[in-house]
Amino acid sequence: MTGSPATVVEQVLAAASGSATVVAVETAHEANLRWALSMATTNGLASSCTVTITAIADVVGAPGSTTSGKSIATRSGPVDDWPHVLAEAEAAAAAAAAAGQTAGEESELPTGARSADFDLPAAGPTMLPELPALADAFADGGGGGSSEGPLEFFGYAEQSVLTEHIGTSAGARWRAVERSARFEVSAKSQGRG
Repeated sequence: MTGSPATVVEQVLAAASGSATVVAVETAHEANLRWALSMATTNGLASSCTVTITAIADVVGAPGSTTSGKSIATRSGPVDDWPHVLAEAEAAAAAAAAAGQTAGEESELPTGARSADFDLPAAGPTMLPELPALADAFADGGGGGSSEGPLEFFGYAEQSVLTEHIGTSAGARWRAVERSARFEVSAKSQGRG
């Protein structure tokens, strides 16, 4: 991605030519670790970044018509392709407006509200420093055992983090972070049979 998510939001809004625009940059990170027989088998880190642009165009009625309102079109794509995504959203909103298609519900975009953390980068997984210690704990059998011998561990750990940077042409800017985690483990005696 070229620039921070907040920078991309500002670039899109500066380039927008419609009557109103909403931009959302979503950055997703996922870290995971899988183990079997008390050994790490796979682990990884995946990241993605997308942009969603909603373009709003004024609908002006034909002469003698009372039709007016707003047409809305939303498009999404890879964040680095935002100029193309913006062009598609604006073209679709303009075509809907020219056809007299209104969104039905109308309200003004929020103005002025700005999250104090809007300019911060996307958040990342926080469990990454813990992965080596977790793998080591399973490798030594967890220090436990049973009358049938040491334990073998099987399982999966995952953390996902989604950060959204949202901006409107009316001046509002927000940043939100959503974290989720999953941990699954089972232990079996080596002497099972």
